[in-house]
This record gives sequence, structure tokens and C-alpha cells, in this order.
Amino acid sequence: MPADCHSGQSVHYMLKMQKRGMEVSSARPFDAQAFNANFNHHAAEFGAHREAIFDDLRARCPVSRTDAWDGFHILTRYEDIAAVAKDDVTFSSEPGITVPGLPADQMLRLPISIDPPRAFFYRNILARFFTVRWLKTLEPWMRDLVDDMVDGFIETGKADLQTQLGHPLTAKFIMHITGLPMERWYELSEPVIAAVGHGKDDPSGILRRGEASRILAAEIERQKTDPSGAPDEKVIPYLLSLEFEGKKLTDAELMGMVELLLDGGFDTTLAAMGNSFIYLSKNPDKRQQLIDDPELIPSAVDEFLRWVTPQQGLFRTAMVDTEISGVKIAKGDKVYLAWPAANHDPEAFPDPHEVRFDRGPIRHLTFGVGSHLCLGINVAKLEMRVAFETVLKRLPDFKVDESGVVRPPGLGIVYGVEHVPITFTPGRKRAAAAA
Repeated sequence: MPADCHSGQSVHYMLKMQKRGMEVSSARPFDAQAFNANFNHHAAEFGAHREAIFDDLRARCPVSRTDAWDGFHILTRYEDIAAVAKDDVTFSSEPGITVPGLPADQMLRLPISIDPPRAFFYRNILARFFTVRWLKTLEPWMRDLVDDMVDGFIETGKADLQTQLGHPLTAKFIMHITGLPMERWYELSEPVIAAVGHGKDDPSGILRRGEASRILAAEIERQKTDPSGAPDEKVIPYLLSLEFEGKKLTDAELMGMVELLLDGGFDTTLAAMGNSFIYLSKNPDKRQQLIDDPELIPSAVDEFLRWVTPQQGLFRTAMVDTEISGVKIAKGDKVYLAWPAANHDPEAFPDPHEVRFDRGPIRHLTFGVGSHLCLGINVAKLEMRVAFETVLKRLPDFKVDESGVVRPPGLGIVYGVEHVPITFTPGRKRAAAAA
């Protein structure tokens, strides 16, 4: 921590967090200042106490530094984070967007791991599959998928919203649009979720991520001679059909683009959904508000994306000596763009820790900003909207069994939740209800 950061008072948030339906890991108040003396974004307690941790830093030292993971700067103000994310000249993605970095054979993610203008080439290739117009054609398919999954458990009065709804929804959607074999959705998605959700102190997640890469590489090779779908309908056949100046995309380019879709599509929205359903169970007045007025659901989705901020943030590397809000940043220094801190900055969002469905258009940074704004922004909103509408209509009195909520033992790139068990009044399957 820089010497000029005043010590302030230790921030204790236990009572406030309990009132908001947030989880706490100890009967004792959490000491954010003590944690921030050696800030570690992969520590398990970071996920449970992000609000307190970032509020403490923002109040005492909005641009701070930690020695963890060979050292990096931590940004906590919305204005600073947005400015760095938009400045691709001063702050580069190419030296690596995670700390610690990925293994060399897993680093290339296109376009997010390279800088403009090269990044725009790959972004423009993929963009056609993520427009609101294109996704609207897929909404009926998605609704049938979600209803089928609910039919599978609605008569039992109990379910796990992650394993029986969120996980298959997000995974099967990616399989559907890419042209990957639907029957392998779990085999391909589970290692990815383990990698992005587990803490960096647990190497098993990264090792298991290689399993998904090997499956994907074999599938791309197979589709070179036997494509799964028409090029104008599926991502992989489309990528394989492209030629630029008489040249096909390389295997590295193909893998880099599809790997990014897997990393972003399998777990981020799943994490947002799980945390949102936990909140709605703990705050039945908010849930009833959405049941009474379903037109609020799109606004609620945006607010939950801000409030949860499932992705912990990404990194940039300073390419020259520079400053951020008066703090010197040396060439080569890593800078942590903490999306959750930006989304809970009171200068950007009044009462930032409260869930409010009346905020209007929200300029949150859950999907980043600038040239690397997440391509999947419309996918995430569609998946969450369809899931919310279906659950609130068909399981309106669901209650989360908090004793069964399970999170990864550490914290990776995503603030995820592995199990969200619920009980509810049993209902009928669609066909039976229609009869």
C-alpha cells in the first residue's frame, strides 16, 4: 500500500451485508483494512466481502498497490477504471489480462487478448452472432429449452437452480450457436467453469481447462471436413468458411476465438443468475415486485448484472510511464480494472450496494467498456431475462436453502456459485397444465 494512503478506520460490514442478503463467512466483523494490507483478489474472503474491501480502498487509497502475485495496482473508482479500459495506447491487453497469467498454450483469446486495430478484425468476424436482431430469432428456442428444464423438476417441489437450470442453459446455448455437439455440453463446459471459478492457488482448475481445449481442437478438426451446420447459422462452420486474401484462418485463430466464447459464455451469466436468485429468495419483497410487474424484469436484469458483477475484473499493462489520479504508474506495471469496484462506486451509482429496479439506463462496467466491450452482453441479458421470467412465473414461491449453497473453495476470474438448492410448491408440466 502506498505510504501516502491514510490509514482511516477499519471498515466493518457484517451487519449491513446481512441486511442486504449478502453472505458472510465469519461470526466476527470483517476487517477490510487488514485484508487490504496484502490485497489478494483470489482469496476466498475476497468474494464474500468485495463491497467492504473496495469501499475501504476507495475511501483511503483509490489507486493502491499490492505485492501479491508479483505486484499490481488496484483501481477502485468508476472514472479511473473506465478511462484506463478505453485507453488502448497507454494500457495494453497483450502482455496478459489475468494475474497470474495463463499457461502459454491458453493465453490467446481473440479479440480480448490483443489490442486494436488487430482486435477489431476478430471482433467484426464474431459480431454477427451477437446482435439483438440475431438473438431475437433464437429466443423461442431458448424459452423452450428453459421450460423443458423446469418441466424436469417442477413436480418434485425441489431443484438446484445452478445444476438443473443455469448451467445447462448457458452451456447448451453456446453449444447451439457454435455448432459444437449438444450431447457434449457438460463434458466441455464443466472444465471451463472449474478453471474460471476456482482460485489460482488451486492448479486443478487450470489443468482441467486443458481438457476442454483438447475436446475443442478435435471438434474443429473434425468440422473441417464435416461441418455441423450451415456457415450462416453456426460460428465454427462460419469461421471455417472464411478466407482473407486467399487464406483461411489459422488453427490458433480459430481456437482463440471459440475459446473466448466458451470462457465468457459458460460461467459468467451462470454466476450472475445464481447470485441473483439467492438475493430474490432473501428479499421476497423484491421478488414480488417482479412478479407483480414483469415489465420490470429487463431493468432488474441490468441492475443485478451491476450489483453482482460476476467477473472480478481484468488487467492491463502500462506501455509507458504514466499517472492515474496522481499516482505514478511505471512502464510494465500491471493495473487491475476491478469491475465490481466501479459498479459499486457511489460517485457513479447512488446507494450502490442497494438493489434498485428504478435506476433507469445503467452505465455499469460488468461487460467492460471501450474496444473490448464484451460481445456477449446481449446474450447474458437474454438468458437472464428468460430464466427470470420462467422461474418467477412457474416457481413463484421458491426459497433457497442457504445451508446448501456451495461456492468454489477459492476465487478465480468469476464470482460463481456451484449449487443453489431451492424448494417450492410443486407444479405441473406444461402439457399437463395446458390440459
